[in-house]
Amino acid sequence: MGDKQYLKKHVLPLYMKMAEFYENYLTFRINEDGTLAEWMDKNYPDVYQHRHNSHLHPVFPRIELIHAVDTALLHAATAALYKRFEFDTSSTHGLIHLALQAIHLKNTHIMELNLDMSWKAGKLVSFAIHGSSSISLR
Repeated sequence: MGDKQYLKKHVLPLYMKMAEFYENYLTFRINEDGTLAEWMDKNYPDVYQHRHNSHLHPVFPRIELIHAVDTALLHAATAALYKRFEFDTSSTHGLIHLALQAIHLKNTHIMELNLDMSWKAGKLVSFAIHGSSSISLR
């Protein structure tokens, strides 16, 4: 079987299936608070006072929402960032993710506050290719 035949028989159907999944299931939702919803399923409520912020992963580490044409989604992502930021976290990893999400949303206020909180907690953050680690300055 040649390369073109293999691609047509095996790769193209998988690509089409994934494209259909992405188009039909991976839609962003704005909840009643006006924030980017944590869950696709409306039966799961948003909980802002925990370190989970994977609903903002399309902002960072991914970039789907950075190039979004729908400005309502960008406003909802910023609102979600503020809601999540209202609750302090002792997790430097969480603070840095929020800071990087703020940078991608061009929100220097939240970025500066997050980095300041991390600094005051006595932690210096260094990033490796596959993760981050915290080093105490005290």
